Amino acid sequence: MDDVDKKIVLELRKNARISLTELGQFINLSTPAVRTRLQRLENLGYIKAYSVMLDPEKFGKEFTCFCLVQVSNHTVANDTTFEKFILECPDILECHRIAGQYDYMLKIVTRSTKNMEELLKKMRTKEEVINISTFTVLLTQKEDISITP
Repeated sequence: MDDVDKKIVLELRKNARISLTELGQFINLSTPAVRTRLQRLENLGYIKAYSVMLDPEKFGKEFTCFCLVQVSNHTVANDTTFEKFILECPDILECHRIAGQYDYMLKIVTRSTKNMEELLKKMRTKEEVINISTFTVLLTQKEDISITP
């Protein structure tokens, strides 16, 4: 990845809907040259997807929290069962396998504390879950959906 590629991804990070022509004007390349570079960045895996960042509050999802989850006996079956539950729950936006006392860190965005409590109850019924710690978000000061190259 050269400096021109970095300029491309930085601009896409700000606005993934920018046209190839506008992007080319920004970095002084022709539209076909920009298209070729983008295809190469996609094929090499630098660009995984194009996305949109939605405002949760506009969709009635005003409660955000992080949960640390500890599971019992790290067996493939336990991990697979828990991960299947995570993938099936639309309010769980992120799931990270972590080191330390806890095994997973989840980012959850839901409608209310009541909805969160229902989700926690479902998690507690999972045989492999032995401990959950929840941290309520009061204010989000920074939230990016992509890295800076």
